[in-house]
Amino acid sequence: SHNPYYDNGIKFFSAFGTKLPDEVELEIESLLDKELSVSESKKLGSYELIDDAAGRYIEFCFAYFAHQCIRPIYWSIRSYNQFRCG
Repeated sequence: SHNPYYDNGIKFFSAFGTKLPDEVELEIESLLDKELSVSESKKLGSYELIDDAAGRYIEFCFAYFAHQCIRPIYWSIRSYNQFRCG
C-alpha cells in the first residue's frame, strides 16, 4: 500500500465482491474490538508431514473435477516442484 502501515487494514467484501451491509460490518467490527484469546501451542493439535502432498492433492482434485480443469494446477505444481527440487 502507498499508505503508512498504521492506515492499512483488512477489507471484507460479500461473496459477490460488493460492499457488505452496514449491519454485517458493524458486527465484524464489534467482534474485532473484543479481547483476543489464544491457546498455548501445547494445547493445539499436532501435524504430520505427508510425502508427495502435492501429488495427493492433485489426485484428490481429479476425483472431483474434470481433468481439463485440473491440468493447469497439475502443471503449475509440477513446474514448482521441478524448480524447487532441481
